Amino acid sequence: MNAQGTVFKYGDNIDTDVIIPARYLNTQNAKELAAHCMEDIDKTFITRVQPGDIMVGGENFGCGSSREHAPLAIKTAGVSCVIAKSFARIFYRNAINIGLPILECPAASEAIREGDVVKVDFDTGLITDETTGQTFEAEPFPPFIQKIRRRADEQPAAGISQEGKTMEKNIALIYGDCASPEIVTQAVRVLDAIAAKYGHTFTYTRAYMGGEAIDRFGDPLPQAELDKCLAADSVLLGAVGGPKWEGVPGDKRPEKGLLRLRAGMGLYANSRPAKIWPQLADASPLKKEIVDRGIDFIVVRELIGGVYFGEHKTFHQDGELKAVDVMPYSEHEIERIGRIGFETAMKRRKKLTCVDKANVLDTSRLWRRVLEKLAQEYPEVEFGEMFVDNAAMQICKDPSQFDVIVTENMFGDILSDEASEITGSIGMVPSSSLGAGPRGLYEPIHGSAPDIAGQDKVNPIACILSAAMMLRYSFDMPAEADAIEAAVSGVLDAGRRTADIMQEGCTPVGCAAMGDAILARL
Repeated sequence: MNAQGTVFKYGDNIDTDVIIPARYLNTQNAKELAAHCMEDIDKTFITRVQPGDIMVGGENFGCGSSREHAPLAIKTAGVSCVIAKSFARIFYRNAINIGLPILECPAASEAIREGDVVKVDFDTGLITDETTGQTFEAEPFPPFIQKIRRRADEQPAAGISQEGKTMEKNIALIYGDCASPEIVTQAVRVLDAIAAKYGHTFTYTRAYMGGEAIDRFGDPLPQAELDKCLAADSVLLGAVGGPKWEGVPGDKRPEKGLLRLRAGMGLYANSRPAKIWPQLADASPLKKEIVDRGIDFIVVRELIGGVYFGEHKTFHQDGELKAVDVMPYSEHEIERIGRIGFETAMKRRKKLTCVDKANVLDTSRLWRRVLEKLAQEYPEVEFGEMFVDNAAMQICKDPSQFDVIVTENMFGDILSDEASEITGSIGMVPSSSLGAGPRGLYEPIHGSAPDIAGQDKVNPIACILSAAMMLRYSFDMPAEADAIEAAVSGVLDAGRRTADIMQEGCTPVGCAAMGDAILARL
């Protein structure tokens, strides 16, 4: 496949907010975005560009925010190809996903001039300047990218959702135990509303785990139920466990099903946000002047390595008992969790802090070595390092300084629990667990609330926000996730409160009524 057109040439570090100015980001209409493409640096671009024309940039083209609007605006304006010395990582991925061909070729970027007529062969990577006769060689697209690009070309650019496309996703639902089915029911109602609003299709597969699986099968997670989760695009879980199953053997307890589910899905990264909703600021145990600076960060914890999974032994030596716990980590384990941390930062405020104990532990020094190398792949992310004891203090002293924290298993276990407490209510805190691919497990951090089961009192917001996390991090649907979070914020603004977050002057509502209120905002 070839492209041929007249060149529009720009310099280094062309930011996505230059490609499509931020004042136009309230629209999801591709044609409206295209009408304002490049207008802050080239007011005549949209009147001069013709279908098939080619854009040439310098280094770090598409830097800045990770918005999908920029490549969508370029493509809809009629540009057939972008050539640059280098591209920002997220822009590159977003462009490929919507079918906008992009080629890195420093020599071509340097030599080609504004107004030249250029021809590009995507199959071979050959770039020919028809005006000067010069030719340049870029890396051709590998077959899998060609397939993505052709598939994207077949989709009309109607708006922004997975870069303008409607989606079909299969979600495994684990309703869980006690009060948990009540919150999952409300989360599904919200997902259905999102599907209708944005033109997606969500199908649901019921899977059993925990106490309900023990009652049904005598096993907290039968293989057939795990297979349902493995066949889904992601899993939404309520909570498992309760007094009814406290007497069962240890290997049959509901929580064992959760551990087997994480292992079976290959999940090694747990992400837990710590966000203070302004409407609930008074519920935080921190001083008002600290809370007023803002709390909105996420702890990305390595989930299946470190001291929790190392060798544990207790033995007699020199006339007394001695215990040893081993904290092993390998480079690939650190690199894969680090990459999830950096990718998460790219979707947030682009700041990442590695928390460790490198002044004492060899494992922590290896963490630093791996993450410092990985940081070079993400030049847009501000990277820093902090000792875990200092981090524990800073989370209470000035949590506003954090965006994404990446850390090993035990440190993450402790810090994420601390972080959830400063937000005021665990009924508002979602979480995700991810592995090598986009499929994840999403669940609220709270338990199954057996004391209020069946009473329409449980707070569904953490489960609803877990569904929003699934849309953002597994399905690449940021606009849809934003819509859910905005609806939750609007309901809190209106003074609706479940019992756990009730404040003077607010209106008490039950689980179903809270779901109704969020749906109304959508």
